[in-house]
Amino acid sequence: MSDKSPPREWFPALNELLVRDRDLDQLAPDRFEQDPDPEKAPLDLGSRHRVRVGKLARMFFKNGLREFGDWLTPRVLPARTEWPPTKLTFEVEKAALHVVLDWLKPVPEYPPYTKDDEKQELLGLRRNLLQLAEDRLANLSEPGAVGSTVPWEDDDDWETLPRLVRSLLRYMHPRKQARLDDLCRVVWEKDAADVTDSARNSAIHKANAFLAKRERRVLEKVRGEPVLRWT
Repeated sequence: MSDKSPPREWFPALNELLVRDRDLDQLAPDRFEQDPDPEKAPLDLGSRHRVRVGKLARMFFKNGLREFGDWLTPRVLPARTEWPPTKLTFEVEKAALHVVLDWLKPVPEYPPYTKDDEKQELLGLRRNLLQLAEDRLANLSEPGAVGSTVPWEDDDDWETLPRLVRSLLRYMHPRKQARLDDLCRVVWEKDAADVTDSARNSAIHKANAFLAKRERRVLEKVRGEPVLRWT
């Protein structure tokens, strides 16, 4: 199935916000020398920016989105806008969008010595990213928006699987493991607390029954942890 949703404009918007934040950080040392204020003394060049970007990278890693985290971590200061993962599936993009939206929730931390008009500029970039991310997520959540993401779609019994089971397999296929909070938000479109153990276990059981003739691995809930993994 082809992707009929709008262009992925949210990713360049994220890059633009991070780059502008970095540029303002780089102005802080000179501004500090011109108007010293001990309470605004900047850290070494880019450190505060690395803290903010590092938080986003850690959130990507925590949610199994290693390609997104790797895109940020080596360079810290992104300078290009190409799409990081070479094979981006709908389910992976939805998970990434959830991470970005969570990252945008707290009150922004501005670089030191940021002027009022610059703060307004950053707020505008944040609002633009928020709107694009929300629109894209809503588009991907529409019925029929999920594209080809697994190697079993041509199998005769794929379409006979319940929709939730197919969505679960699509979500887990590119990952080694996933936190239930993130998985449930994508597969059931609910918080993990609102998905019963019975519903979750039923979907896992049906997925493993389907996989039995195709894979040497199965899905398993980690004992005592809110994590689903391949074993």
